[in-house]
Amino acid sequence: MADHFADCDVSDNCFQCPLTMCKYDNPAEYRRWKAKKFDTKVLQVINRDDLTINDAAKIFKLTPRTIYRIKGRNL
Repeated sequence: MADHFADCDVSDNCFQCPLTMCKYDNPAEYRRWKAKKFDTKVLQVINRDDLTINDAAKIFKLTPRTIYRIKGRNL
């Protein structure tokens, strides 16, 4: 169990974890959570800095289409 805490980037404590199951027990939920976290970060930067799609794509080293998808998923 100690290895779980050392490798966990979700929470310092299982009892405070936002996931319903441990990332090791349910990797699909962890991937969704991580993608949502990344999407939120991208959108915050876009809104904060008033970036265009192309500017955001360059900053995050993504394609403009990926930025459109992120925006579309989070409407």
